[in-house]
Amino acid sequence: MALGVLAVGMTSHINIGVRHVLPMYSAFAVCGGVMAERLWRAGGKAVCFVVVLLAWHTISGALAHPDYISYSNEIAGGHLERILADSDIDWAQEMKRLAVRLEELHVKHVYLKGNDNGFMGSSGLKLPPWELLPDDDNPPRGWVAIQVTAWKLSQKPKWAERIPPTEKIGNAIFLYYFPEK
Repeated sequence: MALGVLAVGMTSHINIGVRHVLPMYSAFAVCGGVMAERLWRAGGKAVCFVVVLLAWHTISGALAHPDYISYSNEIAGGHLERILADSDIDWAQEMKRLAVRLEELHVKHVYLKGNDNGFMGSSGLKLPPWELLPDDDNPPRGWVAIQVTAWKLSQKPKWAERIPPTEKIGNAIFLYYFPEK
């Protein structure tokens, strides 16, 4: 089953994340369960191996809270944007957290690079006054919030490749502060 789903997914020209191959995961889960049961019956060190893997899986999933949409395991190394794209990372779920964080920081103005600028204007979020982030070679002064999906899909602004964010809002938004000169 997994190979069938993967074969169809690999021949498609659609590249908007992993949702088209999600049924593959259920086949992998069945295979994993069968293997865990066989190792458990084998006893000894195999039981320890099963317990460690199940504990790792459980703890990793629990630590993802509340970022379930953009959850990935440790293979991503904290940089999901390097391996995930489009809606695998963001469905605007972090915008409320961004609004709260900007309020905590007493931000008076922010530049935004977002997936859906209409959403930001009509969503009822209590964002400070904002304007679209220019796609310049250098960042503007002040606060900048970039939705990772918008950045990865447009590949702009280029400076975001080389400058680490001041902080991350979940896995979906990079927040920068560039002091006024």
